[in-house]
Amino acid sequence: MVEPFVKEFLGGDKVIGTEIEVDPKTRKATGFVKRVSLISASRAKILQIHGGDDEG
Repeated sequence: MVEPFVKEFLGGDKVIGTEIEVDPKTRKATGFVKRVSLISASRAKILQIHGGDDEG
């Protein structure tokens, strides 16, 4: 949902973020993080790989 918006309206090439859990029955976001992927050292490494910085 975010990626098409970023690409079309903001001109971004990529979207890097944490995946939100979706209830399989209702297909609605639960608000829980599916897996922790962008924290501490992992976040810095991911941003380096994709050409970003680790500020903020």
